[in-house]
Amino acid sequence: MDNQFRERMRAQFGHGGHGGDDGPPLPGAGYPGEVQDALHDEPPPTPAPPIEPPIAVAADRPAGVPEQAEAAPAPMSVVLFGISGHGKSMFEASIYQASIQQGQEPWLQDDPGELNGPPYRFVVTPRGEEAQRMHQQALDVLTQRGRAFQATDQPEVHRYGVTVTEQGSTWRPPTALSAELEFRDGPGGGLVPSEEEERQGQDGPLEWEQALLEAGRDAEALALCVDPLTPQRNRLARRMPRLIGEFATERPARQQVLTVRHRIMRMLGLARDAGSGQRREIRLNCERFLLVLTKADLLVTHHFDRAEARVRPGARPVDIARRIDPVRVAWRELGGTLLNQIRFHLPKDAQFAVALTSAWGCDPRTGRPLMDVDGAEPHLQAGEDRAELYKYWLPFGVREASLFLVAGRLEGPVALVTEESIAAASQLEPLR
Repeated sequence: MDNQFRERMRAQFGHGGHGGDDGPPLPGAGYPGEVQDALHDEPPPTPAPPIEPPIAVAADRPAGVPEQAEAAPAPMSVVLFGISGHGKSMFEASIYQASIQQGQEPWLQDDPGELNGPPYRFVVTPRGEEAQRMHQQALDVLTQRGRAFQATDQPEVHRYGVTVTEQGSTWRPPTALSAELEFRDGPGGGLVPSEEEERQGQDGPLEWEQALLEAGRDAEALALCVDPLTPQRNRLARRMPRLIGEFATERPARQQVLTVRHRIMRMLGLARDAGSGQRREIRLNCERFLLVLTKADLLVTHHFDRAEARVRPGARPVDIARRIDPVRVAWRELGGTLLNQIRFHLPKDAQFAVALTSAWGCDPRTGRPLMDVDGAEPHLQAGEDRAELYKYWLPFGVREASLFLVAGRLEGPVALVTEESIAAASQLEPLR
C-alpha cells in the first residue's frame, strides 16, 4: 500500500477512539461484570422485523459516494491465521453479508424502530469467484438442509473491493475511502499446529506455509482468529513466540531520545554509550494487528444461560454482547502474556486491537444465536421456511472488525490493546 493511500486513510479516518451509539466501555466495565448490569436493565423495545436485503452483488457505485472513491487503490494485504475450527473462514464469508445488512441490526439503535445504521457506510464488493463462493456457501448452509460449510483447505487469496463513506454534516461534506482488500488464507491450524500435528509434520514449513509467512512479513494487517469458548491457550502460548519470529523482520531501531539526566551521566562517564553502530530490532512489519474473537453469540449465550435464574424478565443474550469489553475477554481467555507478546513486537506506530465478532450473529426476533453450536443447523421457529432465514442473518462485529483492518478506525465491539487497557482488564473481578 503506497504512502499516499496511507496518508489518505489517516487524514480522513485517523486512529480515533470508539464510535457507535454505546461509546467506549466504561472504566471497569469488563467481562463478565458488566453482564449483570445489562441483565437487570430495563428490557429493550421489541425490534422491528429486518428488511429483506438484496442478494445480488452490486456493481455500481452507491448513491452518495463521492467520485474520488472510484479511484483504484493499491491492494491491501491481510493475512488470516488461527487454530483449525476457530472460525476464520466463516469470518471472511460473513463480510459481504455484514455490508448488505448494515442498518438492520436493532441492537445498534437506542430506538429499534429507527434503523438508520452507523454514521458511515461500509460497502463490500466480492472480486472474483473465490470470494463470492465463500458467501454463497455460507448462505447455502443457512437456507438448505444437509449443506456443510467447507473451511479453507488450501492456500487461497480472496479479494474484496471496499468503500467506506463517512456521513457529512452542515459544515463538512461526505468523505470516502476505497481499498482493495486481499485476504490470504490457508488450511486451518497450518500455522498453529497441535502437538500431534507437529509430531507427524515435516521438519520445516510446507511450501504454502512458507508463502503465507512471507506474505505476512509484507502484509499491512495480520488477523489472528480465536474462539474464546475453546481458546486452546496452551497451544497458542507454545506456538505464538515462534510464529511471531517467523512473521517478524529485522529493522533499524528508532533512535533513543536521551534525557538531560542521561546526557550528564554520559559526560561524567557514569552511563554506557550504546556504540557508534546503529542498533537493530526484530519487529512485525504490519500497520495493524487484529485479534478476532469469534463466536460471540455462543459466548454471551453461555454466560447468559448460567445466570438465567437471576436475570430480569425479557433480557436476551444479544442485549449484553455490545457491553462486553473485548480486551477483557482476550485477557481472561488468552492471558496478558500473549497480548504483550504481540504488542511488544509491533512497530511503535502500529495499532493492536481486539474485535468481538460472530459470523452468524443472533436472530433479531429472539436475541439468541441464529445457528446451533456447530454452526450447521439454524434455530427455526414453528412453521418457518428455512429458505427465508437469510433475512435474519445479521453478523455481529464483523463490519467493525473489517473497518479497523481497512482504516484503523475503532467502532462498536473493537477496542485497542494498550498497557492501560491490559492493566484495567487484569484488575477486574474474575468470573465466579
